[in-house]
Amino acid sequence: MRRIASLAFGISVGLALAGPAALAQKEAGGTTTYRDGAGRFSGTEQRGPGGTTTYRDSAGRFSGTAERGAGGTTTYRDSAGRFSGTAERGAGGTTTFRDAAGRFSGTAERGPGGVTTFRDAAGRFSGTETRDSTGRVTIRDAAGRITGTR
Repeated sequence: MRRIASLAFGISVGLALAGPAALAQKEAGGTTTYRDGAGRFSGTEQRGPGGTTTYRDSAGRFSGTAERGAGGTTTYRDSAGRFSGTAERGAGGTTTFRDAAGRFSGTAERGPGGVTTFRDAAGRFSGTETRDSTGRVTIRDAAGRITGTR
């Protein structure tokens, strides 16, 4: 699940919000190419019809899906199709993450100036994602180090 959520959010947030670490680049046709902090290719995301996003690892192997449902809930499934967790968008720009057992595992809160703040299940700060006026996203870990862009 951590890999799927990492790809989904462009950072290694995972449902445990382990911390950001991916780079992403939008390609023509709805594909996003991800690169790690060292710039190495690490996988792709392909948005499909009906709100389903398919993820592939660096070797092109299917690694899971994210299915956006009605009401702002995204359901994650691993490469075997097993339910892995959810992300539910709530009021005020806060997304709540739950693991496959339904346990709360963290949040992403959209704030002013295009900054999203990530916290783990204990409420500890684990990183940010900042979108500039051109749409470019800069990802920082809890220590403030830039770990990627998309």
